[in-house]
Amino acid sequence: MSQKTMLFKLFILLLAVGLIPKTNLLASGICSSSSDGDDVIIVRCHDGQLTGAPRVPSSTRIEAYYDADLASVCAYLVNAGETVDVEFNNLTTGDSFTFEIPGSGMSVLPIGGAAGYWTVTFTLSSGAVYEGEFVI
Repeated sequence: MSQKTMLFKLFILLLAVGLIPKTNLLASGICSSSSDGDDVIIVRCHDGQLTGAPRVPSSTRIEAYYDADLASVCAYLVNAGETVDVEFNNLTTGDSFTFEIPGSGMSVLPIGGAAGYWTVTFTLSSGAVYEGEFVI
C-alpha cells in the first residue's frame, strides 16, 4: 500500500471520529490534484431554474477528483441537502455506478480504473442537478 493511500485512509478515519474538523479537503492538500495522475473533475450546476425565478448565489459546493491510487472519486460536498444521488457513466465502456452519499462532507466513491470518457451526475434531494466529466 502506498504511503499516500495509507495517509489518506488514516485521515478519513480521524475525520469520521471527529478528531479532524470537516474543512475544504481539496484546499487542504489531503485530497488534492497533483502531477501524479489525479484528475480534478469540474462539477457545474445544470441550470434547471424556472424563467423569472430569483437568481441567488448557491451556497452548495461540490468538489471532486479521481484518485488513481484508490481507483475512486473523492467528493467533498457542502450544503447539498441530506443525501445526494451520484451516477457515474463510462461512455467508452458502458460501465455505470450509482451511489447515495451524505450532502455534506467527504465521500470516496470506488469506480475502478477503467479507461474512458466518464460523466458524473450529482442529484440533490431538492432536484438540483450538478454534472461533470473526466477522462481516465
